[in-house]
Amino acid sequence: MLCLTAHHHTHQISWVVLQGWVAYVPQQAWIQNSTLKENIIFGQERRETWYQHVVEACALQPDLEILPAGDETEIGEKVLAYDYMVCFSAQCYNVDCF
Repeated sequence: MLCLTAHHHTHQISWVVLQGWVAYVPQQAWIQNSTLKENIIFGQERRETWYQHVVEACALQPDLEILPAGDETEIGEKVLAYDYMVCFSAQCYNVDCF
């Protein structure tokens, strides 16, 4: 006996209209062996007011308060607890996404 299964395929064309910047944050974060702040600023111009806004918006302040040197704490490949948050914050800092 021959059994056939029919699969219904639906092709949908969708459009997304964006105004402003789009940032890509990979699931596997890339962190430099540097301070937390330098990982967020990531070679960009230092803008302290904007940096503080990003830290607040990304809810990093409670974490900074418990780190031994705050945002001057050295982080790197082995500090896995903050890697994604720092990578996300860096993208926010660099594309002015607010």
